[in-house]
Amino acid sequence: MLHFYTSGQWDCFLRYPSKLTFTTDPRELMKVMVTEIRDIPEKYKFYMSNDGQLIGQEKSNLVSELTDILSSLVYLIYRIPFGKISRPTLSVETIGFRLSASINESDWTGQGQVGPALFKTCSSFAQMYQQDLTPRLQRCVKEFAVVGLEKTPDLDKIKGFYESIQEAMATTLGAVYGLQYLDWKK
Repeated sequence: MLHFYTSGQWDCFLRYPSKLTFTTDPRELMKVMVTEIRDIPEKYKFYMSNDGQLIGQEKSNLVSELTDILSSLVYLIYRIPFGKISRPTLSVETIGFRLSASINESDWTGQGQVGPALFKTCSSFAQMYQQDLTPRLQRCVKEFAVVGLEKTPDLDKIKGFYESIQEAMATTLGAVYGLQYLDWKK
């Protein structure tokens, strides 16, 4: 469960999506991630088709989808072993976002802060998805394709992958927060 507090603080205990845990093959993990990312706009359009607003169960479903994407991003960090590096903990801090997490085989716990810097230019989920979330998730998948499929990727490529995944995690959490607390109905 992912819980936000009105101050922007958050904590969670989340299991990885079952569709990811069946393999450690980077190609298969990438296919699942791309499908998850591509499903969001279609689901959003479907939810908006009825009355033009995201309310009730529609909003909850979208939050659940985004939470799965967040857990999938954490799972990628856990599962893609660059050499024999063990990553049982994760610490991320970027503008408007802080996360620390304990990661294991089937789930992860985390806590942190989502700040107003993530929302300066966005007044709706549609706007955040198009301007911020989609480009960051696409960059993450692109970096993953470069790093995850190489036997021995160089340090710069690994750094680029981690930067892209951190940005995607921050923006995904920001989108969930926006849906839950910023009265985004579109």
